[in-house]
Amino acid sequence: LFDEDGIFKKVKVLSGGEKSRLALARLLLKPVNLLVLDEPTNHLDISAKEVLKQALMQYDGTLIVVSHDRDFLRGLTNKTYEFGDRRIREHIGDIDEFLRNHSVDTFRDFEAFGGSTPAAGPKKKSANKENYQQRKEQEKKERKLKNAVQKTEITIEKLEKQLAEMEEQMQAFDFYHDEAKANEKISQYEQCKQDLDTAMKEWEDLQHSLEQLSPKP
Repeated sequence: LFDEDGIFKKVKVLSGGEKSRLALARLLLKPVNLLVLDEPTNHLDISAKEVLKQALMQYDGTLIVVSHDRDFLRGLTNKTYEFGDRRIREHIGDIDEFLRNHSVDTFRDFEAFGGSTPAAGPKKKSANKENYQQRKEQEKKERKLKNAVQKTEITIEKLEKQLAEMEEQMQAFDFYHDEAKANEKISQYEQCKQDLDTAMKEWEDLQHSLEQLSPKP
């Protein structure tokens, strides 16, 4: 996802998302038969996550993936490992199969019932109702955070595009012929970088809040 101008950028001027994309691209170009990925979708926008997933699905080696991103995991893995009660359990199938086998729809449901299939009956009715209300409240917060993340990703994408355009203008041989305009453009460039840093920090804070709301199983 680096365009024709983006490939000439210095690494030091790349944003957090761009650095992640660069690191993953380098990793996937190496002739290895095992990849261990810990939260590989952090700092990646939606399009970058999709590109990464497609690349990993074409990868011939073995993947060990730690991720809270269910959409990213869906269809990518064929085994799921459950850590709990000082034990590691192996489950054949992807994350959707794992949840179906435990008769739950989400990770939160799985955690709410202590890793076991929800029990029926009068004794569990009150607890199940309380868990249901908690899940609904969490889902509402999660939707709000996801919307905020998506808006921030759009802002980051726009700012990165503006920076790339300004960098191209600043590389022109006649850029400094008009010193006043050049200084104005440099000021705009520095402000754009600051805005991007602020947006990236906001995105990271939102992602952290989302991860806290949806902890790993």
